[in-house]
Amino acid sequence: MNETQRQRFNRLFDHLDADGSGAIEWQDFEILAGQILGRTETAPGSPRARALHDAYRTGWEALTSTADLDGDGRVTREEFLARLDDADEGPHSLRAAIHEVGKAEFQAIDADGDGKATLPEILRVLDAQGGDAKREAVAAFEALDADGDGSISLDEYRTAWEVYYRADDRDPAHRELNAIFA
Repeated sequence: MNETQRQRFNRLFDHLDADGSGAIEWQDFEILAGQILGRTETAPGSPRARALHDAYRTGWEALTSTADLDGDGRVTREEFLARLDDADEGPHSLRAAIHEVGKAEFQAIDADGDGKATLPEILRVLDAQGGDAKREAVAAFEALDADGDGSISLDEYRTAWEVYYRADDRDPAHRELNAIFA
């Protein structure tokens, strides 16, 4: 893993450690789900809310089965980063766990459930309120929309995510994705 990748994965860890405790725990996933549900104005207890929580639970279980190296029910930064260097790409890999979480987030962003995320849906989740933040979010959206159809599919989201986190700092094509992934 190069230094740019390490920095990006450290930011991902910080994002997943929603309560700032220094370890990723189930309650962090509950906090993140609550934030997404609030930003997407999804009613608690609705089918969409239950689906997000279920997908987060699947992602959490995959994360702990892969990266909780000492079995204490928490994933520390060291455990998280150690598993990123692991070449395992199977269904119980850290990569598979992160994909489950990304899928859940994408489904929450996709407010109308049509399998596509539009710019207004992305902006609502990012809380981009104009100025540079909105311009950066629009540029990121355009970079994610690989086929130029005005929306982002789950496949486009996953592909951009993979490229962003695996790229090094010499890859200017995906620097604008910081607005979404950083």
